Amino acid sequence: MGLLSLAMWGGTAIKVAPHISSAELGQAWFGFFIRRKTRQGAGMFVSTAGWWPARASRAGVLAIAVAWHTLAPSSYTRWRTPAVAYLRIQLFAIPFNFSTRVFDALAPDVATGRGAIVHNTFQMFMSIRIALLNFNSMGWRVPFRLHMVLQALNIAILIFFGLHNYCASKLLTSPELGTLAASVHNAMALMVMVFVPSTAILVPIVAYTQRVALLLFSWATLGWLMPTLLLLPEQDAAGTRTNGAAGAAAGPLTVLGDFVEAWLRQLKPGRRRDAEARAAWAEAAGQVLPTTFSRVLHWWALMLVTWGACCSVSSLFTQPGGTPA
Repeated sequence: MGLLSLAMWGGTAIKVAPHISSAELGQAWFGFFIRRKTRQGAGMFVSTAGWWPARASRAGVLAIAVAWHTLAPSSYTRWRTPAVAYLRIQLFAIPFNFSTRVFDALAPDVATGRGAIVHNTFQMFMSIRIALLNFNSMGWRVPFRLHMVLQALNIAILIFFGLHNYCASKLLTSPELGTLAASVHNAMALMVMVFVPSTAILVPIVAYTQRVALLLFSWATLGWLMPTLLLLPEQDAAGTRTNGAAGAAAGPLTVLGDFVEAWLRQLKPGRRRDAEARAAWAEAAGQVLPTTFSRVLHWWALMLVTWGACCSVSSLFTQPGGTPA
């Protein structure tokens, strides 16, 4: 899957090549980081090169992904974790990932009529790198807690450098996507208004912030949570991680990691063949395993909190160059 992720990224580069400048093409394939200023966000100029200290070439990525483990397997085994961690970050840090022209090349058409919502949603997920986030994390695996940090960092890169450019694309500025964003927010509000009537005030009023909130919610749930749940380590019948480090010092980060993993396990049902062993262990330990109903409540609460947070934060991302639209 790691090679599939690389092929997906390479295919994207080939598809969008006619729509990007020669400097951006050089950045994508050879790592020639030519300093030039591009407008990113409201009144803020960010260099496409200066913010990224790792100026290794595309050839270096290919060497790590393809050649290293074949030509020098012992060295690759020793350095695999930092190499793969670098690879996962590098693919998202290349500047042309944040170009509106690249986004429009990936999603050139806005569908209308029957089935338009499926087509447009698929185009949006592909263009905001949801697929790459998933293939990247599951193909180039690292220790689970490092994965959580890398995935969050990749999403932070997309938000900081790409969010405003994505929201200015043809697809996301279309009436069809505006309707989709409003429908998602209204549906989420309706789901929770029965229990929390005041939740309706969280729905963004401005169309631009509705699009921002939709992207943030998509990245949080489909870009971080979904691959993280799929990669969550199994527990044995005694309730310990099968790949955990026994006897490690319980520092603050370890305690935080344990808490996050325990919370994630409330969302993911265990394997059926382990159910009886887990139930016997829980009974002997005087603990209660999560039921289907409690899992549904955890999911409901998680979606509510995540959606509410994304809607609240979206107001911080005002439309560049003027009044929000």
